[in-house]
Amino acid sequence: MALGSALYGIHQKIIIDAQLFLYRSDEREIAFKHLKATQAGDLILYDRGYPAFWLMAAHQSYQRDWCMRVKADFNTEVRQFVASGAKQQIVTLTASDEARRKCQDNGLSVESKTVRLMRITVKNKVYYLMTNLLDTQRYPVQAFKALYHQRWQIEEGYKRQKSWLEIENFTGKSVLSVQQDYHACILSLNLTAIAVFAAQRHPDQMLPHRKYRYQINFAQALSTMKDTIVKCLYGLISMQGYEQLVETMRQSLTIIRPGRRFERKKRSGASKKFHPCYKRMLNAQRYPAQALKRSIIKAGKLKKAINVINPGWRLRILPANLC
Repeated sequence: MALGSALYGIHQKIIIDAQLFLYRSDEREIAFKHLKATQAGDLILYDRGYPAFWLMAAHQSYQRDWCMRVKADFNTEVRQFVASGAKQQIVTLTASDEARRKCQDNGLSVESKTVRLMRITVKNKVYYLMTNLLDTQRYPVQAFKALYHQRWQIEEGYKRQKSWLEIENFTGKSVLSVQQDYHACILSLNLTAIAVFAAQRHPDQMLPHRKYRYQINFAQALSTMKDTIVKCLYGLISMQGYEQLVETMRQSLTIIRPGRRFERKKRSGASKKFHPCYKRMLNAQRYPAQALKRSIIKAGKLKKAINVINPGWRLRILPANLC
Protein backbone atom coordinates (compact mmCIF):
# COMPACT_ATOMS: atom_id res chain seq x y z
CA MET A 1 0.00 0.00 0.00
CA ALA A 2 1.09 3.56 -0.68
CA LEU A 3 0.39 7.04 0.64
CA GLY A 4 0.09 9.94 -1.79
CA SER A 5 0.87 13.47 -0.66
CA ALA A 6 0.72 16.76 -2.55
CA LEU A 7 1.80 20.35 -2.02
CA TYR A 8 -1.15 22.27 -3.42
CA GLY A 9 -1.27 25.86 -4.69
CA ILE A 10 -4.64 27.06 -3.45
CA HIS A 11 -5.21 30.04 -5.74
CA GLN A 12 -3.76 28.54 -8.93
CA LYS A 13 -5.19 25.07 -8.19
CA ILE A 14 -1.84 23.66 -9.29
CA ILE A 15 -0.20 20.68 -7.62
CA ILE A 16 3.30 21.99 -6.98
CA ASP A 17 4.79 18.74 -5.70
CA ALA A 18 3.33 15.23 -5.52
CA GLN A 19 5.04 12.09 -4.26
CA LEU A 20 4.23 8.54 -3.23
CA PHE A 21 5.44 7.17 0.10
CA LEU A 22 5.06 4.05 2.17
CA TYR A 23 1.56 3.79 3.62
CA ARG A 24 2.72 4.17 7.23
CA SER A 25 5.00 7.15 6.56
CA ASP A 26 4.93 10.06 8.99
CA GLU A 27 3.03 13.05 7.55
CA ARG A 28 5.50 15.45 9.15
CA GLU A 29 8.42 13.74 7.42
CA ILE A 30 6.51 14.01 4.14
CA ALA A 31 5.83 17.73 4.73
CA PHE A 32 9.56 18.24 5.37
CA LYS A 33 10.33 16.75 1.94
CA HIS A 34 7.71 18.98 0.29
CA LEU A 35 9.52 22.05 1.64
CA LYS A 36 12.16 21.66 -1.07
CA ALA A 37 9.53 22.57 -3.67
CA THR A 38 8.50 25.82 -1.93
CA GLN A 39 9.74 29.31 -2.70
CA ALA A 40 10.42 32.49 -0.75
CA GLY A 41 7.17 34.31 -0.06
CA ASP A 42 5.07 31.14 0.20
CA LEU A 43 2.72 30.74 3.16
CA ILE A 44 2.17 27.06 3.96
CA LEU A 45 -1.09 26.04 5.63
CA TYR A 46 -1.32 22.88 7.74
CA ASP A 47 -4.15 21.06 9.42
CA ARG A 48 -3.88 19.62 12.93
CA GLY A 49 -1.56 16.65 13.19
CA TYR A 50 1.38 18.49 11.61
CA PRO A 51 2.60 20.83 14.39
CA ALA A 52 6.01 19.82 15.76
CA PHE A 53 8.94 21.84 17.04
CA TRP A 54 11.40 20.26 14.61
CA LEU A 55 9.09 20.97 11.63
CA MET A 56 8.89 24.61 12.69
CA ALA A 57 12.68 24.65 12.81
CA ALA A 58 12.72 23.22 9.27
CA HIS A 59 10.56 26.10 8.03
CA GLN A 60 12.91 28.52 9.76
CA SER A 61 15.90 26.99 7.97
CA TYR A 62 14.11 27.42 4.61
CA GLN A 63 12.87 30.89 5.67
CA ARG A 64 9.24 29.95 4.97
CA ASP A 65 6.10 31.34 6.59
CA TRP A 66 3.62 28.85 7.98
CA CYS A 67 0.29 28.53 9.78
CA MET A 68 -0.77 25.34 11.58
CA ARG A 69 -3.91 24.31 13.36
CA VAL A 70 -3.12 22.95 16.83
CA LYS A 71 -5.11 20.95 19.32
CA ALA A 72 -6.21 22.59 22.56
CA ASP A 73 -3.82 20.35 24.52
CA PHE A 74 -0.86 20.50 22.13
CA ASN A 75 1.57 21.73 24.78
CA THR A 76 1.73 23.80 27.97
CA GLU A 77 1.78 27.15 26.14
CA VAL A 78 -1.31 26.27 24.10
CA ARG A 79 -3.18 25.00 27.17
CA GLN A 80 -2.46 28.23 29.02
CA PHE A 81 -3.59 30.27 26.01
CA VAL A 82 -6.85 28.29 25.77
CA ALA A 83 -7.55 28.85 29.47
CA SER A 84 -6.85 32.59 29.21
CA GLY A 85 -9.68 33.20 26.73
CA ALA A 86 -7.52 35.68 24.75
CA LYS A 87 -7.91 36.04 20.98
CA GLN A 88 -4.18 36.04 20.32
CA GLN A 89 -0.91 35.78 22.19
CA ILE A 90 2.79 35.64 21.35
CA VAL A 91 4.65 32.87 23.17
CA THR A 92 8.07 31.23 23.12
CA LEU A 93 8.45 27.50 22.54
CA THR A 94 11.43 25.51 23.77
CA ALA A 95 12.51 22.14 22.42
CA SER A 96 11.87 19.01 24.44
CA ASP A 97 14.47 16.25 24.61
CA GLU A 98 12.72 14.36 21.81
CA ALA A 99 12.48 17.51 19.68
CA ARG A 100 16.18 18.20 20.24
CA ARG A 101 17.11 14.73 19.00
CA LYS A 102 14.87 15.15 15.96
CA CYS A 103 16.41 18.53 15.14
CA GLN A 104 19.93 17.20 15.51
CA ASP A 105 19.14 14.23 13.25
CA ASN A 106 18.01 16.63 10.51
CA GLY A 107 20.66 19.29 11.08
CA LEU A 108 18.17 21.86 12.38
CA SER A 109 18.49 24.57 15.00
CA VAL A 110 17.28 23.80 18.54
CA GLU A 111 16.94 27.45 19.53
CA SER A 112 13.65 28.62 21.07
CA LYS A 113 10.94 29.65 18.62
CA THR A 114 8.69 32.69 19.02
CA VAL A 115 5.24 31.96 17.62
CA ARG A 116 1.81 33.52 17.66
CA LEU A 117 -1.29 31.74 18.93
CA MET A 118 -4.76 32.72 17.72
CA ARG A 119 -8.32 31.75 18.48
CA ILE A 120 -10.90 31.82 15.66
CA THR A 121 -14.56 30.84 15.75
CA VAL A 122 -16.40 29.32 12.79
CA LYS A 123 -20.09 28.47 13.22
CA ASN A 124 -19.77 28.29 17.03
CA LYS A 125 -16.74 26.01 16.76
CA VAL A 126 -13.41 27.24 18.11
CA TYR A 127 -10.15 26.61 16.26
CA TYR A 128 -6.64 27.33 17.52
CA LEU A 129 -3.95 28.40 15.07
CA MET A 130 -0.19 28.80 15.43
CA THR A 131 1.97 30.82 13.04
CA ASN A 132 5.34 32.53 12.71
CA LEU A 133 3.70 35.70 11.31
CA LEU A 134 4.05 37.87 14.42
CA ASP A 135 2.96 41.27 13.06
CA THR A 136 -0.54 41.69 14.54
CA GLN A 137 -1.19 44.91 12.60
CA ARG A 138 -0.27 43.57 9.19
CA TYR A 139 -1.82 40.14 9.79
CA PRO A 140 -4.96 40.57 11.95
CA VAL A 141 -6.77 37.59 13.44
CA GLN A 142 -9.77 38.08 11.15
CA ALA A 143 -7.54 37.58 8.11
CA PHE A 144 -6.50 34.17 9.41
CA LYS A 145 -10.14 33.12 9.71
CA ALA A 146 -10.61 33.65 5.98
CA LEU A 147 -7.17 32.20 5.29
CA TYR A 148 -7.78 28.94 7.11
CA HIS A 149 -11.08 28.54 5.27
CA GLN A 150 -9.06 28.47 2.04
CA ARG A 151 -7.47 25.25 3.24
CA TRP A 152 -10.66 23.49 2.18
CA GLN A 153 -9.42 23.81 -1.40
CA ILE A 154 -6.90 21.12 -0.50
CA GLU A 155 -9.74 18.72 0.31
CA GLU A 156 -11.37 19.63 -2.99
CA GLY A 157 -8.11 18.81 -4.73
CA TYR A 158 -8.03 15.33 -3.19
CA LYS A 159 -11.69 14.86 -4.15
CA ARG A 160 -10.78 15.52 -7.78
CA GLN A 161 -8.03 12.93 -7.59
CA LYS A 162 -10.09 10.23 -5.89
CA SER A 163 -13.62 10.71 -7.20
CA TRP A 164 -13.24 12.40 -10.56
CA LEU A 165 -10.07 10.75 -11.88
CA GLU A 166 -10.26 7.59 -9.74
CA ILE A 167 -6.58 7.80 -8.93
CA GLU A 168 -6.81 4.60 -6.85
CA ASN A 169 -8.15 2.59 -9.79
CA PHE A 170 -4.74 1.45 -11.00
CA THR A 171 -4.18 -0.30 -14.31
CA GLY A 172 -1.52 -2.61 -12.85
CA LYS A 173 -0.15 -3.98 -9.59
CA SER A 174 3.56 -3.32 -10.03
CA VAL A 175 5.32 -0.38 -8.43
CA LEU A 176 6.02 1.16 -11.83
CA SER A 177 2.36 0.90 -12.89
CA VAL A 178 1.16 2.60 -9.72
CA GLN A 179 3.72 5.39 -10.09
CA GLN A 180 2.83 5.94 -13.74
CA ASP A 181 -0.92 6.08 -13.03
CA TYR A 182 -0.45 8.41 -10.07
CA HIS A 183 1.74 10.93 -11.85
CA ALA A 184 -0.40 10.75 -15.01
CA CYS A 185 -3.35 11.81 -12.87
CA ILE A 186 -1.37 14.70 -11.37
CA LEU A 187 -0.26 15.80 -14.84
CA SER A 188 -3.85 15.72 -16.10
CA LEU A 189 -5.02 17.90 -13.22
CA ASN A 190 -2.24 20.43 -13.71
CA LEU A 191 -2.74 20.70 -17.49
CA THR A 192 -6.45 21.24 -16.90
CA ALA A 193 -5.78 23.84 -14.20
CA ILE A 194 -3.54 25.79 -16.59
CA ALA A 195 -6.24 25.82 -19.27
CA VAL A 196 -8.90 26.77 -16.69
CA PHE A 197 -6.72 29.66 -15.51
CA ALA A 198 -6.64 31.00 -19.07
CA ALA A 199 -10.37 30.47 -19.53
CA GLN A 200 -11.27 32.16 -16.23
CA ARG A 201 -10.32 35.59 -17.56
CA HIS A 202 -13.40 35.56 -19.80
CA PRO A 203 -16.12 35.43 -17.08
CA ASP A 204 -14.15 37.86 -14.89
CA GLN A 205 -14.09 40.44 -17.71
CA MET A 206 -17.43 39.80 -19.41
CA LEU A 207 -19.69 39.31 -16.36
CA PRO A 208 -18.67 42.01 -13.86
CA HIS A 209 -22.25 43.27 -13.47
CA ARG A 210 -23.63 40.00 -12.12
CA LYS A 211 -24.54 39.64 -8.45
CA TYR A 212 -22.15 36.69 -8.02
CA ARG A 213 -18.84 35.82 -9.62
CA TYR A 214 -18.66 32.89 -11.99
CA GLN A 215 -15.95 30.30 -12.35
CA ILE A 216 -15.10 27.58 -14.85
CA ASN A 217 -16.67 24.23 -14.02
CA PHE A 218 -13.56 22.13 -13.28
CA ALA A 219 -15.36 18.80 -13.70
CA GLN A 220 -16.48 19.77 -17.19
CA ALA A 221 -13.00 21.13 -17.93
CA LEU A 222 -11.48 17.74 -17.06
CA SER A 223 -13.96 16.04 -19.37
CA THR A 224 -13.01 18.46 -22.15
CA MET A 225 -9.30 18.01 -21.53
CA LYS A 226 -9.12 14.21 -21.42
CA ASP A 227 -9.17 13.77 -25.21
CA THR A 228 -6.51 16.46 -25.68
CA ILE A 229 -3.82 15.45 -23.17
CA VAL A 230 -2.11 12.97 -25.50
CA LYS A 231 -2.01 15.58 -28.26
CA CYS A 232 -0.51 18.12 -25.88
CA LEU A 233 2.24 15.75 -24.80
CA TYR A 234 3.18 14.95 -28.41
CA GLY A 235 2.91 18.54 -29.64
CA LEU A 236 0.04 17.70 -31.97
CA ILE A 237 -2.22 20.57 -30.89
CA SER A 238 -1.90 23.95 -32.58
CA MET A 239 -2.47 27.34 -30.99
CA GLN A 240 -5.84 27.47 -32.73
CA GLY A 241 -6.73 24.09 -31.27
CA TYR A 242 -5.71 25.27 -27.80
CA GLU A 243 -7.86 28.39 -28.15
CA GLN A 244 -10.81 26.22 -29.16
CA LEU A 245 -10.20 24.07 -26.07
CA VAL A 246 -10.21 27.13 -23.81
CA GLU A 247 -13.32 28.48 -25.52
CA THR A 248 -15.13 25.19 -24.89
CA MET A 249 -14.27 25.40 -21.20
CA ARG A 250 -15.69 28.92 -21.07
CA GLN A 251 -19.13 27.56 -21.97
CA SER A 252 -19.43 25.69 -18.66
CA LEU A 253 -19.68 28.08 -15.73
CA THR A 254 -20.73 27.70 -12.11
CA ILE A 255 -21.76 30.39 -9.63
CA ILE A 256 -19.52 31.20 -6.68
CA ARG A 257 -21.76 31.61 -3.64
CA PRO A 258 -19.73 32.98 -0.70
CA GLY A 259 -20.49 31.40 2.66
CA ARG A 260 -22.34 28.44 1.18
CA ARG A 261 -21.86 25.33 3.32
CA PHE A 262 -23.33 21.87 3.63
CA GLU A 263 -23.22 19.43 6.50
CA ARG A 264 -20.73 16.63 5.97
CA LYS A 265 -22.42 13.26 5.60
CA LYS A 266 -20.69 10.34 7.27
CA ARG A 267 -20.89 7.33 5.01
CA SER A 268 -20.98 3.85 6.45
CA GLY A 269 -20.57 0.44 4.91
CA ALA A 270 -17.77 -1.64 3.49
CA SER A 271 -14.89 0.34 2.05
CA LYS A 272 -14.25 0.12 -1.69
CA LYS A 273 -10.97 -0.49 -3.41
CA PHE A 274 -11.15 3.04 -4.83
CA HIS A 275 -13.50 6.01 -4.80
CA PRO A 276 -15.71 5.69 -7.91
CA CYS A 277 -16.65 8.80 -9.84
CA TYR A 278 -19.98 9.68 -8.22
CA LYS A 279 -21.19 11.83 -11.13
CA ARG A 280 -20.56 9.13 -13.67
CA MET A 281 -22.12 6.52 -11.37
CA LEU A 282 -25.36 8.53 -11.11
CA ASN A 283 -25.65 8.85 -14.87
CA ALA A 284 -24.83 5.18 -15.40
CA GLN A 285 -27.50 4.11 -12.89
CA ARG A 286 -30.14 6.26 -14.56
CA TYR A 287 -29.22 5.42 -18.14
CA PRO A 288 -27.15 2.19 -18.14
CA ALA A 289 -27.53 1.45 -21.87
CA GLN A 290 -26.59 4.98 -22.91
CA ALA A 291 -23.64 5.02 -20.51
CA LEU A 292 -22.29 1.77 -21.95
CA LYS A 293 -22.77 3.06 -25.48
CA ARG A 294 -20.92 6.32 -24.72
CA SER A 295 -18.05 4.39 -23.14
CA ILE A 296 -17.67 2.19 -26.21
CA ILE A 297 -17.78 5.20 -28.54
CA LYS A 298 -15.17 7.08 -26.48
CA ALA A 299 -12.95 4.00 -26.36
CA GLY A 300 -13.20 3.73 -30.16
CA LYS A 301 -12.23 7.37 -30.61
CA LEU A 302 -9.29 6.95 -28.23
CA LYS A 303 -8.13 3.88 -30.13
CA LYS A 304 -8.18 5.82 -33.40
CA ALA A 305 -6.19 8.65 -31.82
CA ILE A 306 -3.58 6.23 -30.50
CA ASN A 307 -3.25 4.57 -33.90
CA VAL A 308 -2.60 7.97 -35.48
CA ILE A 309 0.13 8.82 -32.97
CA ASN A 310 1.76 5.39 -32.81
CA PRO A 311 0.27 2.47 -34.76
CA GLY A 312 2.31 0.05 -32.66
CA TRP A 313 0.40 0.81 -29.45
CA ARG A 314 -2.43 -1.42 -28.30
CA LEU A 315 -5.47 -0.39 -26.34
CA ARG A 316 -6.97 -2.69 -23.72
CA ILE A 317 -10.49 -1.97 -22.48
CA LEU A 318 -11.26 -3.36 -19.05
CA PRO A 319 -14.89 -3.99 -18.00
CA ALA A 320 -14.35 -1.89 -14.87
CA ASN A 321 -13.72 1.15 -17.05
CA LEU A 322 -17.06 0.81 -18.83
CA CYS A 323 -19.22 1.16 -15.68
